[in-house]
Amino acid sequence: MRENIARSDALVFATPVYWHDLSESAKIFLDRLRRCERGRDFKTFLGKKAIGIASAGGSGRGAVRALYNLEDYLSRLGFDIFDLVPVTQSSREHKLEMLQKAGRHLARL
Repeated sequence: MRENIARSDALVFATPVYWHDLSESAKIFLDRLRRCERGRDFKTFLGKKAIGIASAGGSGRGAVRALYNLEDYLSRLGFDIFDLVPVTQSSREHKLEMLQKAGRHLARL
């Protein structure tokens, strides 16, 4: 997976929000990725564009807090964060439109 990410032009990392944080699966993946990169001095992903998305159901609370933690992981891995997007049930429609525009913009870079 690390090699696929390294070959990509950009990364879109999306996670559901559980208890105001990243999902357990997302945290495990990012922890493992961080450990793999440690021996490479965190240079594999240096400057690679990334968009982080945290999607919260129910009340929608917690998406911003989850993104705070995602930003920390992605920054430590060397990614250049293009955008961090909280998504809730009430914002889903217009955020999807915005993310499509962001994807088109990234494709042109």
